[in-house]
Amino acid sequence: MKSSRFRRLVQVGAFLRKEIADVVRQPRLLLTLVLGPFLIMAVFGMGYRETPAKLRTLFVVPADSPFVDQVEGISEQIGGFVEFVGVVSDADVARSRLLSGAVDLIVGFPDDPLSSVRSGERATVTVIHTRLDPIEQTAINFAAQLGIDQVNGHILAGVVTGGQEFARPAGAIVAAASAGVDRLEAAL
Repeated sequence: MKSSRFRRLVQVGAFLRKEIADVVRQPRLLLTLVLGPFLIMAVFGMGYRETPAKLRTLFVVPADSPFVDQVEGISEQIGGFVEFVGVVSDADVARSRLLSGAVDLIVGFPDDPLSSVRSGERATVTVIHTRLDPIEQTAINFAAQLGIDQVNGHILAGVVTGGQEFARPAGAIVAAASAGVDRLEAAL
């Protein structure tokens, strides 16, 4: 038997012809091979959400805290991530609602943030959730950081406003002193 140069090419061509004939004889197989991946991608595409679901959030704020009046406004500013459920002053009630599934997230404000900051410590805001999905945890961390930034912005705005209120009388004192110095110079 003499080996031909075209023998390998003929073998490959025969194999391809046999497989093509098998596929053509089975139209369901052809549809499965062609349309199957597209159907799977369509199913996954229908389940995809571009925006994350809002987390039902319960805020734990002590009754005498300065944040009681501001909590709802802060939650509205980060409304793309959280749904405001309410404000309670008891952390145990909030935890029981979290464990029962009534809420998705608990945000706890400190008891006395002003004394913590005055003593050189941070006033910590705690965020408690039961999510295990790393993507959801990242979204929760992002929303928490955004909310903390909003709280810090409100506090700094209050400090600046208070400083401006305090500086106005000082400006009047400086103007009066300057006028007194001008009169003194004129008298000399």
